[in-house]
Amino acid sequence: MTYRLPPLNCLRLFEAAARHQSFKKAAAELRVTSGAVSHGIRTLEEWLGVRLFLRTGRGMNLTGAGLKYLPSVRSGLEMLSSAAGKIPGRPSGNRLSISAPPTFATRIILPRLSAFSSLHPSMRVTITTERRHVEFPRDGVDIAIRMGRHAWPGFSCTRLSNETLVPVCSPKLKASLGATVPPFGAPLVHLTSASEDWETWSKKADVSVLETRPGIKVDTIQLALDAASEGLGIALGRRPIVDPDIECGRLVTLGLPEVESAVGYWLIFVEDDIKRAEISQFSDWIVAELRKNIARRPGAAKAVERPYRPTNRMSRRHL
Repeated sequence: MTYRLPPLNCLRLFEAAARHQSFKKAAAELRVTSGAVSHGIRTLEEWLGVRLFLRTGRGMNLTGAGLKYLPSVRSGLEMLSSAAGKIPGRPSGNRLSISAPPTFATRIILPRLSAFSSLHPSMRVTITTERRHVEFPRDGVDIAIRMGRHAWPGFSCTRLSNETLVPVCSPKLKASLGATVPPFGAPLVHLTSASEDWETWSKKADVSVLETRPGIKVDTIQLALDAASEGLGIALGRRPIVDPDIECGRLVTLGLPEVESAVGYWLIFVEDDIKRAEISQFSDWIVAELRKNIARRPGAAKAVERPYRPTNRMSRRHL
């Protein structure tokens, strides 16, 4: 059978341009010029005999034909990418791309990565920390680490660690507070981007929080911990992220209850990819590392759970 196919490279350009609603952004992603994207779209439109985009003064929108064509193009590209990776005996290239939250990547992965590299010296690891959804396999990401309350249907998910809330401050600030329990004469550091902060901790710990002096508000975990280390107030440390600071003495706990958050860190990848050596090697390694981290804590939190195995393989392919 002879297949009458449109120019395949033009399909890549079309999918990227439709997703971004921008030739410029599509060009940046695919590392080509905006002119090359525009030319490729025109070529595809001429081959199909229909308009795919409506150009307006404010940008561009998909036409009805473009909206109908896009899902099939995206599905076809994903199938081609997946099929190439499943060819028996095809060299994997020993490459692994990991998408992780910035603070997790900085504080958990990077300090341990040399140990992983010593076990797998030929593997080339790429870490990205962009705050956006990841689509498997289009984005070229093999493993994603995400915070959430539950597993994502359609993926293999392992809960790496629960997030545990523990009040922390600088050693100097703790010394100045004396033996007051709870020591809330000091201001508090508030994390505005977290769904669970001081109010959650107070309720779960059954400890009243009375802020006698106004604290500061920050929007990242890193800033909250830095503010606490500078003596600006008491912050809610979030294990396992805060563990390195406690271990080195940069921050200290206050003898107050530690409470488990509703969210945790999850290791996520496409179910079939467990057959790939890079995926299974990194998965086994990071799970073991987080188990060690949990075991070192006083009053260790729950152990790492067994992988969640999805039953619906047709679920979404992005998170």
